[in-house]
Amino acid sequence: MVRGCMLDAAHDSGVTIVRFPAGSWGDHNDVKTYQIDQFMAFAQKVGATAIFHVRLLDGTPEQAAEMVRYTNIEKKYNVQYWAIGNEPTLFNEELKGRGQSYDTTRHMFMNCIKSLGMNWSIHLQMILSLRFMPRGARMAL
Repeated sequence: MVRGCMLDAAHDSGVTIVRFPAGSWGDHNDVKTYQIDQFMAFAQKVGATAIFHVRLLDGTPEQAAEMVRYTNIEKKYNVQYWAIGNEPTLFNEELKGRGQSYDTTRHMFMNCIKSLGMNWSIHLQMILSLRFMPRGARMAL
């Protein structure tokens, strides 16, 4: 994460929203619980709102729901913004080759996450999350 000497600079930068996991790394790797905890500690220290994305390609709806469950139910981090994949439409062709589509895959993920019985925002693409950011918010990806 961020070294102690850089934490003040991160806090002073004015960033109000941070996202994890960033970019394609999150599309190709499973997030571990200790990574969630480290990221949330960082977000809290710099005073930023956290946005998470769950792994779409080669992830499962059950893995996504488990990430949400751990983050919001077990750890009570109350993360309100979730994206399904990082730029998920980049995988349209690959999903088609597997006999799937982004729309049907997204729907399976949403249903599994919603089955946890909590109310939160599930944003289908990062751009939708950005549309609902408070005026003047600054984001670090």
